[in-house]
Amino acid sequence: WRVMVLQGKLWIFELWHGDELMAADFLHPTSTGHAYLATRCISQSPNHRALQPGFLLAMAETKYLKRLGFKMWDLGGVDSNPMMAYKYDIAEPLIRPASLYAFRHIRAKHPPCVAKIKGQLVENLSSQHLLEL
Repeated sequence: WRVMVLQGKLWIFELWHGDELMAADFLHPTSTGHAYLATRCISQSPNHRALQPGFLLAMAETKYLKRLGFKMWDLGGVDSNPMMAYKYDIAEPLIRPASLYAFRHIRAKHPPCVAKIKGQLVENLSSQHLLEL
């Protein structure tokens, strides 16, 4: 994983509240400007639940991926788990055939995105960052 991070093949998005990690996602960008995003950590703390850390992090990621030129990213699966409900507000769910069609269509029409992220994107995420979509 460390080698992938150094090569820019694995990005890690973290959302902190003070010194507490609330949410973390791992993203694997492809050379064609598409990415797979996996949520791996969402705080179960009652203090964080009301802040909806998964939703906040996904909103921030969506904004920055779009700004970097990405046309499509996969947020992973959804099911009846209420912790995944925010994905319906951020993205359009696609069944596999529709997803493959969209992926191929976008890949054929848009040049590759070769964006690299190094360091911290936003030091203090505010509501203004999320409203600037």
